[in-house]
Amino acid sequence: MKPTPKNDLYTITITNNSGVLQSYALFAAAPSITPETKPIHNDIITVFKNVSGNGGQVFFTMPIAQLHAICGTIQRDGLQNGVQTEIIDKERVQLGRVTDDSKMVPGSTCSVEVQKGSLIFSRRTAGNGVGEPEAFCVCTGTDFAYTEARSGRFVLGYGVSTSTQMAKDIGPFALFCPTPNTVYQIKPSSVFYIAKGVFAPRDETPEELETSSCKIDFGELQSNDAGLLHDEFGKLHLVVVKPKL
Repeated sequence: MKPTPKNDLYTITITNNSGVLQSYALFAAAPSITPETKPIHNDIITVFKNVSGNGGQVFFTMPIAQLHAICGTIQRDGLQNGVQTEIIDKERVQLGRVTDDSKMVPGSTCSVEVQKGSLIFSRRTAGNGVGEPEAFCVCTGTDFAYTEARSGRFVLGYGVSTSTQMAKDIGPFALFCPTPNTVYQIKPSSVFYIAKGVFAPRDETPEELETSSCKIDFGELQSNDAGLLHDEFGKLHLVVVKPKL
């Protein structure tokens, strides 16, 4: 995730000229994680419902520099629109970077531990940051086994912090099941997708959803602002859109 010096927000504008009431969903491309980890769940982050087809617009902003590492447990009953329980802990992180004079500023390092069956961030110091450029680091210990992580549905990942009022409407960007005694380097992606259709925050994204969605690569755009148009032919594509005043 490469912030540009303009501002510290990503901004997405969607203009719906399709002539039909539309709903949209936002999700992120999977991050780069070392050591390689599969599967990575890049579920729906948030949704925009019932946008007028006669020039209706969506305006969405999210902070670039205020990422939070996430850990915890997630239980799903496997049914569409079924029961889901999410118990998470968050910790603010900074990504590693290289300064203009070529000095390395390490990214944040967090440690997690298991307490009474829950995965939480350790309040003990994790030492100096060792996050690589554009990454942060999470260290797991030897206080759980991988079988316990899977059966207990332990997760690690990242997202943005929200107010209590918005927490249910903004899901994590990416999650995965951790292994014990591992040092993870997590490099968030600057690529996001807008999908057409009715979803809910935290819905699992089908494998084929990326190919049918509109891709927003902020690194490729070299801008923090993206405009999308849903045209009269039903196509959703990137354009330069001037917001309504």
